Amino acid sequence: IRAIAIVITAICRGDITKKLDIAVTGEMLDLKVTINAMVDQLGLIAGEVNRAVLEVATQSRMYLEQLGGSWKELQDNVDEHLLCQMNEVRALSEVMRAIHQGKLDTYFDLEAQGEMLDLKDTVNSLVAQLSKMANEVIQICHKTVYRSMLGKQSATSDFEGDWKMLVDGVNSLANLAATGPRPLNK
Repeated sequence: IRAIAIVITAICRGDITKKLDIAVTGEMLDLKVTINAMVDQLGLIAGEVNRAVLEVATQSRMYLEQLGGSWKELQDNVDEHLLCQMNEVRALSEVMRAIHQGKLDTYFDLEAQGEMLDLKDTVNSLVAQLSKMANEVIQICHKTVYRSMLGKQSATSDFEGDWKMLVDGVNSLANLAATGPRPLNK
């Protein structure tokens, strides 16, 4: 009984390497075999959970067979969580790739919760702002250069930081095109 208590205490503390190695017969042998099989199964599950979590980016899932009951439920929940995370990362990657390629009409449209929802909202706001900025710059340039509407200013005022500086710079260029260059002081 003492050896069984040592193994079960080790399991409770997270050590799933200890097994019963005592010589027993009869019902105690059945108990020993069952406990050692449980330790093996816990080791497999812990190993698969760790492997699957570390490999989230590669279509990860747990590869365990013959699990039943709560163990099967745990495996299914971990697999579902990993798939959800993988899909969120892929969707975010698609949006970032589209931004990099100048396609400012791609949004993060996957359902999300918690911090991922905050990230989704931030990314989608960024895409909308970049799109609005690009449209304003294109419109100012088009009107200034092609339609000779010199002095046309961007009507956008809800930008901050570097974006505001960019809008102000475009507006200054449009204004300069309208008024002509200033003479240099000698």
